[in-house]
Amino acid sequence: MKLESAIEALYRVFARYPAEFGGFAYCKDAEDYVHLKRIPLRELSAKDLQDYSWSAILTAGNSRDFRHFLPRIF
Repeated sequence: MKLESAIEALYRVFARYPAEFGGFAYCKDAEDYVHLKRIPLRELSAKDLQDYSWSAILTAGNSRDFRHFLPRIF
């Protein structure tokens, strides 16, 4: 039960950060991540987030985007 409460708290705290997908650098394009905005955050699978997780902040998106997805990545 403590784990479920902690997970809910993560979603609640990070809910203030919508995904913007701004600030793409290098070869990553916002179009590569459009599917992440269409799927509700709690329904994203590990496969959905795999490429983004490896590219987060450095080549894909910005810190607000990372904060948006962080509860699901955890």
